[in-house]
Amino acid sequence: MRALQTLLFSLSLSLVSGPAWSLEFAGQRLQAVDRAEACYLVFIRLYQATLYSDEQGQTRCVDLEYRRPFSREELSRATLEFYADLYGPEAGSQDADELQRLVDAYQGVDSGDRYSFCLSPEYGAELARDGNPVMKTERTDFGQRLLGLWVEDFDPQGRARWSFNTCQRAGL
Repeated sequence: MRALQTLLFSLSLSLVSGPAWSLEFAGQRLQAVDRAEACYLVFIRLYQATLYSDEQGQTRCVDLEYRRPFSREELSRATLEFYADLYGPEAGSQDADELQRLVDAYQGVDSGDRYSFCLSPEYGAELARDGNPVMKTERTDFGQRLLGLWVEDFDPQGRARWSFNTCQRAGL
């Protein structure tokens, strides 16, 4: 009976949607440390963001699960505009080639689709779509700025100060 209960519990966990509590990047196991939902006008849910980190806070990933569809053009435009607003024209000019590679890698998304962005000092940065890498750069300075599109800063416990308007803290 106990074995049947364990099997049913395991199956029910596998059916639960949403981000995992950990993931692997650059040969390291990263744990989920924070989560929030991005909203527009307080109630229009755009995506759920989950922040993953190693114990030292050196390697980090942001996983975005989209709550609504966005075209490739909408994702590209929003990324380029927010990047310019945050870092100014000089950084945009310095990073123009990398930004172009990034927006060229984008595809439109539907509700439930995922993009993740990971950064490691040794490995560089990588954008993945639904778990499949679509762009990599060894420029960690660019990767750090790109991570800043979602995470402005970190508190002493490693939780995020998000760069977007949150609906509410989803917590972990």
